[in-house]
Amino acid sequence: MPSPIILFLCVGTIANVLVSAQITRALMVRGYRIPGFVLGLSASVIFLGLGQFFIAQDYRSFFSENGHCGTCCELCGLTFWFWWFFWGIGFVIHLVLSAGYAKQFLNIPQRSMPKRLKIYFTGGIFCAIFCITGTSWARDYLELSNVRSNIFEVENSILTGDINNIGSIMLPQSMQDWAFGNTDEVKKIQISSNRKWFSLQYDDRLEVWQMPDIVLKKTFYSDSVFWWNSPNAFSPDGSRLAVWLHGDILVYSMANDSINLLWKIEGKNYYIADLGFSMDGHELVLVNQKQGYHIDVFNADSGDFVYTVTMPAQNGFSQNKLSYDSKYVITGNDQVVQIYERHSGRLIYELEQVQSGAFLPNNDILFWNCDQANGKVWDMETGNERPFEIDYGCQSPLESIAFSSDSRLFIYADLHDMLVWDLQNEKQVSHVFMQSAISEIAVTPDRQIIIIATADGRLNFLANLESSN
Repeated sequence: MPSPIILFLCVGTIANVLVSAQITRALMVRGYRIPGFVLGLSASVIFLGLGQFFIAQDYRSFFSENGHCGTCCELCGLTFWFWWFFWGIGFVIHLVLSAGYAKQFLNIPQRSMPKRLKIYFTGGIFCAIFCITGTSWARDYLELSNVRSNIFEVENSILTGDINNIGSIMLPQSMQDWAFGNTDEVKKIQISSNRKWFSLQYDDRLEVWQMPDIVLKKTFYSDSVFWWNSPNAFSPDGSRLAVWLHGDILVYSMANDSINLLWKIEGKNYYIADLGFSMDGHELVLVNQKQGYHIDVFNADSGDFVYTVTMPAQNGFSQNKLSYDSKYVITGNDQVVQIYERHSGRLIYELEQVQSGAFLPNNDILFWNCDQANGKVWDMETGNERPFEIDYGCQSPLESIAFSSDSRLFIYADLHDMLVWDLQNEKQVSHVFMQSAISEIAVTPDRQIIIIATADGRLNFLANLESSN
């Protein structure tokens, strides 16, 4: 049996021609040649808008069980192209039929439109406009309003009960991207410590949003194909944002609900693996891999250079990340993980045969092997290791994890499943299944809201809305 989309493309095109032609003929035979043509064209435009809406509603079927894929997006884009192509054929047929009707009924005197027909004429124009823009706008507005109201109601911690999806929004997308098969997947989500801002990083841009209104405030675009690996960071108090853009370093002020440039370092002398602020917010620390491997430190208030620490060569290491307070650097690949003190460049810890490792906000490190159902939490201060039994799996990348700011919650995604673990009590506290594959997750510092980006181009908000006792 043909898919619903194929049936819609065929039936919708035929219905488009029949309805528009019938309206045009019925009016022209009564002497309303121009109104007949325009109202028939309006009906055709209505079909175009409804077709785009229904195709967009069914776009999830174009994404595989394994998440976002270029081929699936190409199929979705081709579907839109086919719909426009078939509608174009229908439009040409409408023009030919309208010309034929006008010639056929040329002997019928042209009549002025009665008041009722003028109302229908005006209504048809407005319906055509609404079907193109109104349907998607109304849906997006209702979804955004629902998310905003639910966020304002959140008072409970994720640990206090079951968490559920409290709403989602469709992220801004370009029809051109869909048409040419470009994947538009969120690669990284960061939330400021004051829960006032969050950023979404894609392959080609960085978006900065404001909470709790969920408003897009600024978009940074890059001409670099390595943008997905370009870091950005909020200051500890959430008042500033540091961005690596086009090889330059930029720091922005986030005060008074606006984003303003504070200072900028030009020259394209940086290839940044990671950047972050010191805990007091006075220093900006860069893991710079341009002409060697070293740590560059700048005054975060003025942009003045402070000092550089040369690090050992890390050829072949796929991971170079700062700790949350920028005191340490973790480097590694699928064979070894090393921890360095960034002030001196001193190696303080090395672990072999560990495939993945990540800093917790308290500077402890969570290590795990994806081919085994176990891991360990390493205490940075004491050097003690605590085994952690967890079936993480090998299908989720390192970036698809998140920690709460107090290092108690470990959240990770495995395709459509998101699991929340209590590292303190070593137990699973929540499990959520998403209809579309999860591409990235983050949790607010107060442990109240989880933000999930999914492969269908949506941003989902999860929380516990149960009444507090």
